[in-house]
Amino acid sequence: YDIMKENKSFVILEPENCKNKWKDIFGNNHPIYIEIGMGKGDFIYENARQFPEINFVGIEKYPSVLAAAINKINAREEKVNNLRLMHYDAIELHQVFEKDEVDKILSLHTYYPSTKISADADFEATYIADTRKYIDSKVS
Repeated sequence: YDIMKENKSFVILEPENCKNKWKDIFGNNHPIYIEIGMGKGDFIYENARQFPEINFVGIEKYPSVLAAAINKINAREEKVNNLRLMHYDAIELHQVFEKDEVDKILSLHTYYPSTKISADADFEATYIADTRKYIDSKVS
């Protein structure tokens, strides 16, 4: 998706290269809050706008949804400097963040169909368990 490259000022193109570098990426030592499964970006954008003393990272697995979020954020009149977005599967977050780099996980949004048995049930169970462990490690 070209839109990601065109917006590299706030879209992280190579998330694995950010591990241990988030303070440098944002250019400050503010806390970092993440949203997993940010959808079209309304929630994380509003948080970034209201809390400029916090850095926010929105993570979206689906590139088409991230593209929609980029468009929505670009259409906003008020720009924010404390927001970064990335296309990434949250099951691999350990490749992007050190344990102490994330101060808070705002929310975890994932889609798991409840009306059918998924062929990927084992993967989904692992994803949920791994993400839960990561979240639990961040809860005080």
